[in-house]
Amino acid sequence: MDTKQIFQLLQVLSPFIGTALTAMLKRYRPKIPSALLPVISTVLGALTAGLGGATPFEAGVLGLSSVGVREVYDQAKQHVAGPTP
Repeated sequence: MDTKQIFQLLQVLSPFIGTALTAMLKRYRPKIPSALLPVISTVLGALTAGLGGATPFEAGVLGLSSVGVREVYDQAKQHVAGPTP
């Protein structure tokens, strides 16, 4: 695997990496306001994509998609847990 393929893989995985980093940050810093989590997730996803060689526009789009990944995960987790009483 050459470096170009590694950077492409990093770009593809950046939404998931950004989501994972946000979850780790939330776990170790639980006092972070929930309203800031989408912003943090976007920034971390964009930084990860930027490290992979993405243009600023691509990094922003990939960063925003990390918010979508996080929301899908939250919705799936709520669905599995069932309705709250």
